[in-house]
Amino acid sequence: MARWSFSGKLVPFSLKVEIYIPLYNSLVVGQNLERDILHAYDLGNYCLGGHIMVLRPVIPDVLSAALENVWIFLYREARDCYWGLLKNPSWFLMRKFGRFCSIRALVKSHRQRLTRGSSRDLDSGQHQSLFEGIHVDQVVQQMGRDGLYVGIHLPQAAVQELVDLAMMTPCYANGRPIWGFHYHEKEAAAQQLGIDLTTADYFNTSAHAPIQRIIDDPVLRRIAATYLEGEPVHQGTNLRWSFGASLSDYEKYKYSRMYHYDLDDYQAIKFFFYLTDVDANAGPHVCVLGSHKVKKILHQWLRGKCSDQTIVDYYGIENIKVIRGEAGCGFVEDTFCMHKGDSPLHGDRLILIIEYALRDYGMQHDRIEASRLQSVFLWGQHIEEDARTSDVTQKDPLR
Repeated sequence: MARWSFSGKLVPFSLKVEIYIPLYNSLVVGQNLERDILHAYDLGNYCLGGHIMVLRPVIPDVLSAALENVWIFLYREARDCYWGLLKNPSWFLMRKFGRFCSIRALVKSHRQRLTRGSSRDLDSGQHQSLFEGIHVDQVVQQMGRDGLYVGIHLPQAAVQELVDLAMMTPCYANGRPIWGFHYHEKEAAAQQLGIDLTTADYFNTSAHAPIQRIIDDPVLRRIAATYLEGEPVHQGTNLRWSFGASLSDYEKYKYSRMYHYDLDDYQAIKFFFYLTDVDANAGPHVCVLGSHKVKKILHQWLRGKCSDQTIVDYYGIENIKVIRGEAGCGFVEDTFCMHKGDSPLHGDRLILIIEYALRDYGMQHDRIEASRLQSVFLWGQHIEEDARTSDVTQKDPLR
């Protein structure tokens, strides 16, 4: 393991720290993320006195890969334990036990008993659907068998409206609220940060009428209600750019580029809509058909980081569904299925994801206070100011 010792004015009092981190290769002092230590602890990120430090030593590739596999597991478990035990115990229990098919079946049966005889009216008539001609029963029947239905397409007018929104609204590099930029500023933002951009997310998306209209669409809600067998609640929305980049195993896991399944509730589905053309080289979504019903025991225990070959060997190549389509192509998936998003090899992929479940744990939404959102170019100015006023010794700086 590599070792650093440094001192500086990261906090109001004198500080000397020695940290041992087994991954990567640089140190950067960044801006206040307004998070406590464990929440900000993100693959070698350590929050001290309102600053974030990323320590990344260089170690041999074989050892790095092994340590990274261990780190992925420890990071995920530590994050879930922290958020769950301190912030949301019911979410914590769901994350721990919802991975087991038998537990999910018991919870589903219990919920059905509680809601038996209750009626739900999802056809209020207040919203005209964008998805005319969709046969809900056919969608739900195929989802029950495969966990996936492809063919819920957005009209081109709605696609253009969403693309225009994405062009006019700031997005945030790698999901960090202080790394904001407009899409046409992508190259300048990457240069400012000195890193390859992997993704860019939008915050507070449901505040925009075109997205809220899709969230409230009666056909989508009827599909969700029929499949989930209960009153669906909107659990989250994600409007995201995916960029081509060379990724480590951890980064593939973090940005959903490796096979995994979601644990957002005991019963949940997501609607996906491509807003750019997606072919085999543009980052298509890949789903393992039927894996929401039958899952390898090891995959139930360790839900992330499954290699392509492992998935093919167990589930069969015939059940690997690669979803390609033009802008507007839409599909709905039970995300307890094993799935991933491939990395784009050319171009950038823009996708809209809307999730429904039977319970909203408040963990999936993209809501954030506007005061916390910053431009990446303003963040860069702060970094330069910190470098001039701090006596922190930087070893092998990122840029």
